[in-house]
Amino acid sequence: MGITGWSLTVTGSDVPEDVQGIYLTGNGLQFLGLPAMLGRNFLPSDAPDGQEPQQVVVLSHKFWQRHFNGDPTVVGKTIQLVHKSYTILGVLPPRFTWLDGDVYLPLKLSTSEAMEYGAMIKIRPGVSRAAAVAELQPLFQQFAKETPTHFPKQYKLELRNISYRYVHELGGTLGLLFGAVGLLLAIGCGNVSILLLVRGTARQHEFAVRSAVGASGFRIVRQLLTESLLLALTGAGLGVFLAYRSLGWIVARLPEYSFPHEADFHVNIPVLFFSVGLALLTGVVFGLFPALQLARPQISQVMQSSTRKVAGTVRGKQWHAVLIAGQIALTLLLMSAAGTAIQGFVRMMHIPLGYDPHHVMSVGIPVHDNT
Repeated sequence: MGITGWSLTVTGSDVPEDVQGIYLTGNGLQFLGLPAMLGRNFLPSDAPDGQEPQQVVVLSHKFWQRHFNGDPTVVGKTIQLVHKSYTILGVLPPRFTWLDGDVYLPLKLSTSEAMEYGAMIKIRPGVSRAAAVAELQPLFQQFAKETPTHFPKQYKLELRNISYRYVHELGGTLGLLFGAVGLLLAIGCGNVSILLLVRGTARQHEFAVRSAVGASGFRIVRQLLTESLLLALTGAGLGVFLAYRSLGWIVARLPEYSFPHEADFHVNIPVLFFSVGLALLTGVVFGLFPALQLARPQISQVMQSSTRKVAGTVRGKQWHAVLIAGQIALTLLLMSAAGTAIQGFVRMMHIPLGYDPHHVMSVGIPVHDNT
Protein backbone atom coordinates (compact mmCIF):
# COMPACT_ATOMS: atom_id res chain seq x y z
CA MET A 1 0.00 0.00 0.00
CA GLY A 2 1.28 3.46 -0.90
CA ILE A 3 0.26 6.55 1.00
CA THR A 4 0.84 10.31 1.00
CA GLY A 5 -0.92 13.37 2.35
CA TRP A 6 -1.74 16.85 1.11
CA SER A 7 -3.71 19.82 2.32
CA LEU A 8 -6.89 20.47 0.32
CA THR A 9 -9.61 23.12 0.34
CA VAL A 10 -13.35 22.62 0.12
CA THR A 11 -14.53 25.07 -2.55
CA GLY A 12 -17.85 25.79 -4.18
CA SER A 13 -19.39 27.26 -1.04
CA ASP A 14 -19.44 30.68 0.55
CA VAL A 15 -16.53 30.01 2.93
CA PRO A 16 -13.61 27.76 1.82
CA GLU A 17 -12.56 25.16 4.36
CA ASP A 18 -9.10 23.65 4.66
CA VAL A 19 -9.10 19.85 5.05
CA GLN A 20 -6.40 17.22 5.33
CA GLY A 21 -6.47 14.87 2.36
CA ILE A 22 -4.91 11.40 2.59
CA TYR A 23 -4.15 9.67 -0.71
CA LEU A 24 -4.02 5.87 -0.70
CA THR A 25 -3.41 3.40 -3.49
CA GLY A 26 -6.57 1.70 -4.70
CA ASN A 27 -6.12 -1.21 -2.29
CA GLY A 28 -5.37 1.06 0.70
CA LEU A 29 -8.58 0.81 2.70
CA GLN A 30 -8.90 -2.88 1.83
CA PHE A 31 -5.31 -3.34 3.01
CA LEU A 32 -6.23 -1.84 6.38
CA GLY A 33 -9.22 -4.20 6.57
CA LEU A 34 -11.62 -1.38 7.31
CA PRO A 35 -15.27 -1.59 6.16
CA ALA A 36 -17.10 1.66 5.49
CA MET A 37 -19.82 2.73 7.92
CA LEU A 38 -21.89 4.14 5.05
CA GLY A 39 -21.53 3.30 1.36
CA ARG A 40 -18.28 1.65 0.33
CA ASN A 41 -14.54 2.27 0.15
CA PHE A 42 -12.73 2.92 -3.11
CA LEU A 43 -11.31 -0.17 -4.81
CA PRO A 44 -8.30 -0.92 -7.05
CA SER A 45 -10.66 -0.48 -10.01
CA ASP A 46 -11.10 3.17 -8.96
CA ALA A 47 -7.36 3.76 -9.38
CA PRO A 48 -6.05 1.61 -12.30
CA ASP A 49 -2.27 1.42 -12.67
CA GLY A 50 -0.89 4.03 -15.06
CA GLN A 51 -4.20 5.87 -15.34
CA GLU A 52 -5.80 8.82 -13.67
CA PRO A 53 -7.85 7.65 -10.67
CA GLN A 54 -11.57 8.22 -10.54
CA GLN A 55 -12.63 11.45 -8.84
CA VAL A 56 -14.12 9.76 -5.81
CA VAL A 57 -13.66 10.38 -2.12
CA VAL A 58 -14.38 8.67 1.20
CA LEU A 59 -15.13 10.91 4.17
CA SER A 60 -13.90 10.58 7.72
CA HIS A 61 -16.59 10.40 10.40
CA LYS A 62 -15.59 13.73 11.98
CA PHE A 63 -15.62 15.57 8.66
CA TRP A 64 -18.97 13.98 7.78
CA GLN A 65 -20.43 15.20 11.08
CA ARG A 66 -18.89 18.65 10.79
CA HIS A 67 -19.49 19.43 7.11
CA PHE A 68 -22.66 17.43 6.33
CA ASN A 69 -24.23 17.37 9.82
CA GLY A 70 -24.24 13.56 9.79
CA ASP A 71 -26.53 13.37 6.73
CA PRO A 72 -27.10 9.61 6.10
CA THR A 73 -27.95 10.31 2.43
CA VAL A 74 -24.54 11.81 1.67
CA VAL A 75 -23.39 8.77 -0.35
CA GLY A 76 -23.59 9.55 -4.07
CA LYS A 77 -23.47 13.32 -3.60
CA THR A 78 -20.55 15.44 -4.77
CA ILE A 79 -18.07 17.61 -2.92
CA GLN A 80 -15.75 20.16 -4.51
CA LEU A 81 -12.08 20.00 -3.51
CA VAL A 82 -9.78 22.64 -4.98
CA HIS A 83 -12.37 23.37 -7.72
CA LYS A 84 -12.76 19.69 -8.71
CA SER A 85 -15.91 17.69 -8.10
CA TYR A 86 -15.58 14.34 -6.34
CA THR A 87 -18.28 11.75 -5.84
CA ILE A 88 -18.71 10.64 -2.23
CA LEU A 89 -18.45 6.85 -2.03
CA GLY A 90 -18.83 6.36 1.70
CA VAL A 91 -18.17 7.38 5.29
CA LEU A 92 -15.61 5.71 7.56
CA PRO A 93 -16.27 4.52 11.16
CA PRO A 94 -15.85 6.99 14.06
CA ARG A 95 -12.59 5.55 15.43
CA PHE A 96 -10.73 5.62 12.11
CA THR A 97 -8.63 8.82 12.05
CA TRP A 98 -5.65 7.58 10.04
CA LEU A 99 -3.07 10.41 9.91
CA ASP A 100 -5.83 12.78 11.05
CA GLY A 101 -7.32 12.77 7.56
CA ASP A 102 -10.61 14.48 6.75
CA VAL A 103 -11.02 12.97 3.29
CA TYR A 104 -9.42 9.88 1.71
CA LEU A 105 -8.80 9.75 -2.03
CA PRO A 106 -7.29 7.19 -4.47
CA LEU A 107 -3.64 7.83 -5.27
CA LYS A 108 -1.88 7.86 -8.63
CA LEU A 109 1.76 6.93 -8.14
CA SER A 110 4.28 9.21 -9.85
CA THR A 111 7.91 8.69 -10.78
CA SER A 112 8.74 12.30 -9.98
CA GLU A 113 11.61 12.72 -7.55
CA ALA A 114 9.67 15.52 -5.87
CA MET A 115 7.04 13.06 -4.64
CA GLU A 116 7.50 11.00 -1.51
CA TYR A 117 5.31 8.06 -0.53
CA GLY A 118 4.95 5.93 2.52
CA ALA A 119 4.81 2.20 1.90
CA MET A 120 3.25 -0.58 3.94
CA ILE A 121 3.26 -4.32 3.36
CA LYS A 122 1.71 -7.35 5.02
CA ILE A 123 3.90 -10.32 5.88
CA ARG A 124 2.40 -13.77 5.57
CA PRO A 125 1.90 -15.64 8.85
CA GLY A 126 5.02 -17.59 9.77
CA VAL A 127 7.39 -15.37 7.73
CA SER A 128 9.94 -13.47 9.80
CA ARG A 129 10.92 -9.89 9.09
CA ALA A 130 14.46 -11.00 8.28
CA ALA A 131 13.12 -13.38 5.60
CA ALA A 132 10.91 -10.63 4.19
CA VAL A 133 13.87 -8.23 4.02
CA ALA A 134 15.97 -10.87 2.23
CA GLU A 135 13.19 -11.31 -0.34
CA LEU A 136 12.77 -7.58 -0.90
CA GLN A 137 16.47 -6.72 -1.04
CA PRO A 138 17.04 -7.87 -4.68
CA LEU A 139 14.03 -5.83 -5.81
CA PHE A 140 15.37 -2.67 -4.21
CA GLN A 141 18.82 -3.30 -5.67
CA GLN A 142 17.22 -3.56 -9.12
CA PHE A 143 15.24 -0.36 -8.52
CA ALA A 144 18.44 1.39 -7.45
CA LYS A 145 20.15 0.37 -10.71
CA GLU A 146 17.22 1.47 -12.87
CA THR A 147 16.70 4.80 -11.08
CA PRO A 148 19.94 5.67 -9.29
CA THR A 149 18.81 9.24 -8.62
CA HIS A 150 15.92 7.96 -6.51
CA PHE A 151 18.17 6.12 -4.04
CA PRO A 152 21.04 7.25 -1.82
CA LYS A 153 24.46 5.72 -2.38
CA GLN A 154 24.27 3.87 0.91
CA TYR A 155 20.96 2.66 2.28
CA LYS A 156 19.69 -0.05 4.56
CA LEU A 157 16.40 -1.88 4.08
CA GLU A 158 14.47 -2.42 7.30
CA LEU A 159 10.91 -3.52 8.07
CA ARG A 160 9.18 -2.09 11.11
CA ASN A 161 5.86 -2.85 12.76
CA ILE A 162 3.09 -0.33 12.32
CA SER A 163 3.31 0.41 16.05
CA TYR A 164 7.09 0.94 15.97
CA ARG A 165 6.88 4.72 16.18
CA TYR A 166 4.87 4.75 19.38
CA VAL A 167 6.61 1.77 20.97
CA HIS A 168 10.05 3.17 20.12
CA GLU A 169 9.29 6.69 21.32
CA LEU A 170 7.40 5.67 24.46
CA GLY A 171 9.19 2.42 25.29
CA GLY A 172 11.98 4.02 27.32
CA THR A 173 9.56 6.26 29.20
CA LEU A 174 7.22 3.38 29.95
CA GLY A 175 10.15 1.24 31.12
CA LEU A 176 11.31 3.99 33.47
CA LEU A 177 7.76 4.44 34.74
CA PHE A 178 7.40 0.68 35.24
CA GLY A 179 10.63 0.63 37.25
CA ALA A 180 9.49 3.57 39.40
CA VAL A 181 6.15 1.88 40.06
CA GLY A 182 8.00 -1.33 40.94
CA LEU A 183 10.13 0.55 43.48
CA LEU A 184 7.03 2.20 44.91
CA LEU A 185 5.37 -1.21 45.18
CA ALA A 186 8.40 -2.62 46.96
CA ILE A 187 8.41 0.28 49.42
CA GLY A 188 4.70 -0.14 50.13
CA CYS A 189 5.09 -3.90 50.57
CA GLY A 190 8.00 -3.36 52.91
CA ASN A 191 5.89 -1.00 55.00
CA VAL A 192 3.00 -3.44 55.17
CA SER A 193 5.34 -6.32 56.03
CA ILE A 194 6.80 -4.36 58.94
CA LEU A 195 3.30 -3.46 60.16
CA LEU A 196 2.24 -7.11 59.94
CA LEU A 197 5.31 -8.15 61.91
CA VAL A 198 4.64 -5.54 64.59
CA ARG A 199 0.97 -6.52 64.76
CA GLY A 200 1.93 -10.20 64.96
CA THR A 201 4.40 -9.50 67.75
CA ALA A 202 1.60 -7.91 69.76
CA ARG A 203 -0.45 -11.09 69.21
CA GLN A 204 2.23 -13.52 70.39
CA HIS A 205 0.20 -14.36 73.49
CA GLU A 206 -2.71 -15.41 71.23
CA PHE A 207 -0.45 -17.56 69.05
CA ALA A 208 1.17 -19.15 72.11
CA VAL A 209 -2.25 -20.12 73.46
CA ARG A 210 -3.26 -21.55 70.06
CA SER A 211 -0.02 -23.51 69.90
CA ALA A 212 -0.46 -24.78 73.47
CA VAL A 213 -3.91 -26.19 72.72
CA GLY A 214 -2.61 -28.05 69.67
CA ALA A 215 -2.50 -25.64 66.74
CA SER A 216 0.37 -26.48 64.41
CA GLY A 217 2.78 -23.96 62.94
CA PHE A 218 1.25 -24.54 59.50
CA ARG A 219 -2.19 -23.60 60.81
CA ILE A 220 -0.86 -20.35 62.28
CA VAL A 221 0.98 -19.55 59.02
CA ARG A 222 -2.21 -20.27 57.07
CA GLN A 223 -4.20 -17.91 59.29
CA LEU A 224 -1.66 -15.10 58.93
CA LEU A 225 -1.42 -15.60 55.15
CA THR A 226 -5.22 -15.47 54.91
CA GLU A 227 -5.20 -12.14 56.71
CA SER A 228 -2.42 -10.90 54.40
CA LEU A 229 -4.33 -12.03 51.29
CA LEU A 230 -7.50 -10.28 52.48
CA LEU A 231 -5.44 -7.10 52.87
CA ALA A 232 -3.97 -7.56 49.37
CA LEU A 233 -7.41 -8.22 47.85
CA THR A 234 -8.80 -5.10 49.50
CA GLY A 235 -5.95 -3.01 48.10
CA ALA A 236 -6.34 -4.58 44.64
CA GLY A 237 -10.09 -3.93 44.69
CA LEU A 238 -9.57 -0.28 45.58
CA GLY A 239 -6.94 -0.02 42.82
CA VAL A 240 -9.30 -1.49 40.21
CA PHE A 241 -12.08 0.87 41.32
CA LEU A 242 -9.79 3.91 41.09
CA ALA A 243 -8.49 2.77 37.68
CA TYR A 244 -12.01 2.63 36.22
CA ARG A 245 -13.07 5.90 37.85
CA SER A 246 -9.97 7.93 36.96
CA LEU A 247 -9.40 6.69 33.39
CA GLY A 248 -11.58 9.33 31.73
CA TRP A 249 -10.08 12.10 33.88
CA ILE A 250 -6.52 11.09 32.89
CA VAL A 251 -7.26 10.72 29.16
CA ALA A 252 -8.91 14.15 29.03
CA ARG A 253 -5.68 15.72 30.33
CA LEU A 254 -3.19 13.96 28.04
CA PRO A 255 -1.30 16.33 25.67
CA GLU A 256 -2.74 16.47 22.16
CA TYR A 257 -0.86 14.43 19.54
CA SER A 258 0.86 12.42 22.27
CA PHE A 259 -1.10 9.38 21.11
CA PRO A 260 -3.00 8.41 17.93
CA HIS A 261 -6.49 9.88 17.83
CA GLU A 262 -7.94 6.48 16.94
CA ALA A 263 -6.53 5.04 20.17
CA ASP A 264 -9.19 3.47 22.37
CA PHE A 265 -8.34 3.92 26.03
CA HIS A 266 -9.86 1.36 28.33
CA VAL A 267 -8.84 -0.88 31.19
CA ASN A 268 -7.00 -3.77 29.56
CA ILE A 269 -8.25 -7.08 30.95
CA PRO A 270 -4.89 -8.97 30.69
CA VAL A 271 -3.13 -6.05 32.41
CA LEU A 272 -5.88 -6.00 35.03
CA PHE A 273 -5.39 -9.72 35.74
CA PHE A 274 -1.61 -9.17 35.89
CA SER A 275 -2.05 -6.37 38.43
CA VAL A 276 -4.43 -8.36 40.60
CA GLY A 277 -2.16 -11.41 40.38
CA LEU A 278 0.82 -9.28 41.34
CA ALA A 279 -1.12 -7.95 44.33
CA LEU A 280 -1.89 -11.49 45.46
CA LEU A 281 1.72 -12.59 44.91
CA THR A 282 3.13 -9.71 46.93
CA GLY A 283 0.53 -10.40 49.60
CA VAL A 284 1.80 -13.98 49.88
CA VAL A 285 5.53 -13.15 49.65
CA PHE A 286 5.59 -10.19 52.02
CA GLY A 287 3.07 -11.78 54.37
CA LEU A 288 5.07 -15.00 54.52
CA PHE A 289 8.06 -13.52 56.31
CA PRO A 290 6.18 -12.28 59.40
CA ALA A 291 4.02 -15.43 59.33
CA LEU A 292 7.08 -17.69 59.51
CA GLN A 293 8.52 -15.61 62.32
CA LEU A 294 5.34 -15.88 64.36
CA ALA A 295 4.54 -19.53 63.63
CA ARG A 296 6.85 -20.81 66.40
CA PRO A 297 5.99 -18.82 69.52
CA GLN A 298 8.00 -19.37 72.70
CA ILE A 299 5.20 -20.87 74.74
CA SER A 300 6.98 -21.01 78.09
CA GLN A 301 8.15 -17.41 77.90
CA VAL A 302 4.72 -16.14 76.85
CA MET A 303 2.75 -18.18 79.38
CA GLN A 304 5.03 -17.08 82.24
CA SER A 305 4.61 -13.44 81.27
CA SER A 306 1.99 -11.47 83.16
CA THR A 307 1.27 -9.24 80.19
CA ARG A 308 0.41 -9.74 76.54
CA LYS A 309 3.41 -7.73 75.38
CA VAL A 310 6.40 -9.90 74.73
CA ALA A 311 9.58 -8.81 73.07
CA GLY A 312 10.27 -10.29 69.65
CA THR A 313 12.92 -12.89 69.03
CA VAL A 314 16.40 -12.04 67.89
CA ARG A 315 15.62 -13.40 64.43
CA GLY A 316 12.47 -11.27 64.25
CA LYS A 317 14.46 -8.17 65.16
CA GLN A 318 16.96 -9.02 62.43
CA TRP A 319 14.18 -9.23 59.85
CA HIS A 320 12.86 -5.96 61.26
CA ALA A 321 16.23 -4.33 60.62
CA VAL A 322 16.55 -5.83 57.10
CA LEU A 323 13.10 -4.61 56.06
CA ILE A 324 13.68 -1.12 57.43
CA ALA A 325 17.09 -0.89 55.74
CA GLY A 326 15.59 -2.06 52.43
CA GLN A 327 12.77 0.43 52.73
CA ILE A 328 15.16 3.30 53.37
CA ALA A 329 17.40 2.24 50.45
CA LEU A 330 14.49 1.99 48.01
CA THR A 331 13.09 5.33 49.19
CA LEU A 332 16.43 7.06 48.65
CA LEU A 333 16.76 5.45 45.22
CA LEU A 334 13.28 6.59 44.19
CA MET A 335 13.89 10.11 45.49
CA SER A 336 17.21 10.30 43.62
CA ALA A 337 15.58 9.14 40.38
CA ALA A 338 12.76 11.67 40.79
CA GLY A 339 15.26 14.46 41.49
CA THR A 340 17.30 13.54 38.40
CA ALA A 341 14.17 13.52 36.24
CA ILE A 342 13.12 16.95 37.55
CA GLN A 343 16.60 18.37 36.91
CA GLY A 344 16.54 17.00 33.35
CA PHE A 345 13.13 18.57 32.73
CA VAL A 346 14.28 21.94 34.09
CA ARG A 347 17.38 21.86 31.87
CA MET A 348 15.27 20.98 28.83
CA MET A 349 12.91 23.90 29.51
CA HIS A 350 15.85 26.34 29.66
CA ILE A 351 17.70 25.21 26.51
CA PRO A 352 18.22 28.30 24.29
CA LEU A 353 16.31 27.94 21.00
CA GLY A 354 18.31 30.54 19.09
CA TYR A 355 15.32 32.90 18.85
CA ASP A 356 12.72 34.50 21.08
CA PRO A 357 9.65 32.20 20.99
CA HIS A 358 7.37 34.72 22.71
CA HIS A 359 4.66 36.42 20.63
CA VAL A 360 5.54 34.18 17.65
CA MET A 361 3.01 32.09 15.71
CA SER A 362 3.61 29.45 13.06
CA VAL A 363 1.02 29.48 10.26
CA GLY A 364 0.88 26.93 7.45
CA ILE A 365 -0.33 28.20 4.09
CA PRO A 366 -1.19 25.42 1.60
CA VAL A 367 -0.48 26.29 -2.02
CA HIS A 368 -2.46 24.45 -4.71
CA ASP A 369 -2.05 24.27 -8.45
CA ASN A 370 -4.07 26.77 -10.52
CA THR A 371 -4.99 28.84 -7.48
